[in-house]
Amino acid sequence: MLDFGLVKLLGDTTFDRLTAAGAISGTPAYMSPEQAAGQPPDERSDLFALGVVLHEAVTGANPFTCDDMLEAMRRVRQMDPPLDTEELQALPESVHSLIQSCLRKDPSARPNSAADALKLIADGTNAVEQPRHRERKQTRIVLSLSIVVIMCLAMVISFWPRRDGGLNLSHTTPRGSEIMSDNLSAEQPINDEKLPAEKQTASHDTASTIDPAPVAEHVGEETVARIDRAIRQNTATDSTELWLDVSPWAHVYYNGRRLGTTPMRYSVRLPAGRQTFSFHNPAFPEIHLTMDLAQGHDSIRVNLAEHVAMLEIEVSPWGNVYLDGEPVGSSPLAHPLFFRPGLHNVRVSHPTLRAVEKSFEAQAGDTIMVIANLDRTELAMRRTRETTE
Repeated sequence: MLDFGLVKLLGDTTFDRLTAAGAISGTPAYMSPEQAAGQPPDERSDLFALGVVLHEAVTGANPFTCDDMLEAMRRVRQMDPPLDTEELQALPESVHSLIQSCLRKDPSARPNSAADALKLIADGTNAVEQPRHRERKQTRIVLSLSIVVIMCLAMVISFWPRRDGGLNLSHTTPRGSEIMSDNLSAEQPINDEKLPAEKQTASHDTASTIDPAPVAEHVGEETVARIDRAIRQNTATDSTELWLDVSPWAHVYYNGRRLGTTPMRYSVRLPAGRQTFSFHNPAFPEIHLTMDLAQGHDSIRVNLAEHVAMLEIEVSPWGNVYLDGEPVGSSPLAHPLFFRPGLHNVRVSHPTLRAVEKSFEAQAGDTIMVIANLDRTELAMRRTRETTE
């Protein structure tokens, strides 16, 4: 539920060797404002993520979610989530106050620790055992949510390393060569149910250092079955049996409905002709493609990288990197940045050196290499298909 992979190893310098200072990592819509600004996380950052999860559990929507990574990070830093909805107002005061305090932008205004947050709701949880003015169903919901809150806080307490405690990094820290972004894993989703026992063990060992793409979900198959039945009844003579192949992987949507997560072990029956699909992978901006489907049988092969531009950057001595005014991390970046084609601006700043910036236009498939020398106040840019600018 929470991104415990971002836990900072307090008091241990190994963390600084594994993650560049100020580098931004994590799921944007669940980041804390300080993480979105490139600052190091602490226990209060996980409490912000807890607030987002609880807000989403109650209202059914993440207040910061967005298809564009930079916009999601801007919302986390600047937008106040709605706290006066009917669902939130129905909560016990202690739980509502906890969500409100966890979602404060300033870390110093949040509870200092999960233990402190747990104390905030301890009395309120006991008080909602038999509320006379609520329906029995609502009471069960409130009690269930309170239990979930307590469990989440207990997990934060358990997972977060204490300052006075040692941490055996031989079992928890991957080698430097194994550090990479969760979302950039080129591994395709693995369904352990189909693997022999020995292969399941190997896949779980790998997951301890590099999170694979999500497992293809059975929910997608049910959705596809409903679409398939409807189309067979209405357009059986003007449809196509479609196979999808997406690299590296994606959640695939058609007309707002999720078809499944690639690799998909089944075909889908859709109307023939011009159709529009959406492809979602957290490492990429949302991609929309319109394609003509042949009648009878057809297949789609999509390489997400061919429909976006990619930014790589080298900075001397080091700097904070901004794309279109939004912080993306401090150099060296942990991974290349994928973004939509079009007009953009890149800026590199340093606490004591003069900042450099440049506007540019990128096309789908471009690799933009930025080389910044802040000592000389220079910024050069190379493209895969153009000479140095």
